[in-house]
Amino acid sequence: MGRRGIVIAFLIVVFVTTGGVLALADPVAGDIERNATTTDPPQLGIETCAAEPPADFSDPEEDVLGWYDGYWYNEPLGFDQSDGLTDDELDAVVARTKARVEALRCLPFTKPVDVSVIDRETFLDQRGTPDPARDTRLFENARAQALFLVNDSTDAVQVEADNRGMAVLGYYSLASSEVVLISEADGTLFVNEATLAHELGHALQDQHFGFEVWNRNTTDMRLAELGLIEGDVMFFQRAFEGHCEAGAWEGMCLEPPEREPVELANVGLYLLSFQPYSDGPSFIEHHYERGGWDAIDAMYQRFPDSAKEIIYPERYGTFETQPPSLTDRSDTDWRRISPTRHPPYDQLGEPSLFVSLVYPGLESGDERYVIESDHVFNRGPDGELDPMNPYNYSHPATDGWVGDRFMAYTEPDDPGDSIAFTQQIAFADADHASQYLHAYQRLLEVHNGEHLEGYAVPEQGAIYRIEDGDDFSGVYWVQQAGDTVTVVHAPTVGELTSVHADVEYTDVPDTTLTPTPGEVTPTPSPTPADAQPGFAVLTTVLVILTSLLLLRWYLVRRD
Repeated sequence: MGRRGIVIAFLIVVFVTTGGVLALADPVAGDIERNATTTDPPQLGIETCAAEPPADFSDPEEDVLGWYDGYWYNEPLGFDQSDGLTDDELDAVVARTKARVEALRCLPFTKPVDVSVIDRETFLDQRGTPDPARDTRLFENARAQALFLVNDSTDAVQVEADNRGMAVLGYYSLASSEVVLISEADGTLFVNEATLAHELGHALQDQHFGFEVWNRNTTDMRLAELGLIEGDVMFFQRAFEGHCEAGAWEGMCLEPPEREPVELANVGLYLLSFQPYSDGPSFIEHHYERGGWDAIDAMYQRFPDSAKEIIYPERYGTFETQPPSLTDRSDTDWRRISPTRHPPYDQLGEPSLFVSLVYPGLESGDERYVIESDHVFNRGPDGELDPMNPYNYSHPATDGWVGDRFMAYTEPDDPGDSIAFTQQIAFADADHASQYLHAYQRLLEVHNGEHLEGYAVPEQGAIYRIEDGDDFSGVYWVQQAGDTVTVVHAPTVGELTSVHADVEYTDVPDTTLTPTPGEVTPTPSPTPADAQPGFAVLTTVLVILTSLLLLRWYLVRRD
């Protein structure tokens, strides 16, 4: 992907909990060590690289880290923003924030970065209505449907755009090397200094490392890339906020008036988009503790290859994906969908599988679930969400993932844009594959999937049908072969082999196709006494939201 028009977006979240509840994440199978929960801000000492400001904050004789355009990192500004900021005051805030970013990240700005502020109405007008190529839209819809996040009567592209439109508080544009902040106030200039620091952090990354590597073309690789990029910025932003909270800066930290809560268009898509921002900071912390900023800087020469390396940071540089050998086995009744500038397949990755399994519980307040929804929240000893790593993306049903392939299909010249897909997922061994198969069959059942016993399929396979009129309607052929699980989705049983010729089933004579009671039980999240606390194509990336959002939304449904 080229630089033109790419935008990195940022939003802030205030996490509110009911307090007093300690949700311990269940241990991961095998020798995998989950990211640790760290409720304290990172201990980034500004004295390690920033110059010491003089008592009178006079300008240094030469440019030094921690001083920028006339302002030191802890220099009082002499004004607040109770009535908003003037343009000159904004310039002073930007200069001091750049000095603070330099002091924490130990890198200098090498060229100016313009900062502007617009209101949300202007932002929404500029954003416009998403209008990707037809195959790109179809592929996005197929992928969201395959994960049971957006139903087959809703446009996933528009839902993603709606999520971003209401949540974004600012962004850094690679095309113009400019930071744009979005103000909720009409005609009054307010700045959230932490948001500004985050976006200036992206400008700093661009100046030192470049973003020409933004050409990773699968969901899993993009999540991995963002785990480093956003994890880096979120890590030092948390240190920035920690200095504000502790009063370590002599100059106050600016915050805008509290924003009214916003509603997400789709919590499942948000949760998946958020994975790099939740796991990324702990990934950075893990490697920072072992090699400082030099270790982090070196990663820009060797990006993580999979989001699994972000979830389990000790696997960085050693984990290799093992994608299955899924090939196109459709006939002429179906056409494989080829999104623009991307291959005609995707690797969805472990976070995608996890979100698909936990989303029904989040959506229903655990009235129907595969993985209990509380498993997704990482809480500290005080019961509050870990600000460094608020959400968990690991579970025994998915942690054996080593690779996958996803391909989507549509009927040629079909005005209704009917969709089918094949998905093959490889696991570390057959036991992990069985755990996922068990959970996936439950996922079908919570979406009203009926097990069609009238069709006998080899070994652990099965055919499920979701009736027309229900979300995600159609049939699903599911089979485990050793360490691999294959899913084929088509409108009817008879079309399964047209979508994927390797589908096998037997039409058993004189057998009435009636639904059978589901024998698969939900997959609760165990919390043994010795458990350790747990820790697709987007050009605008969601980070954290300005109010309760996911947790608030979840608690309302639980009540």
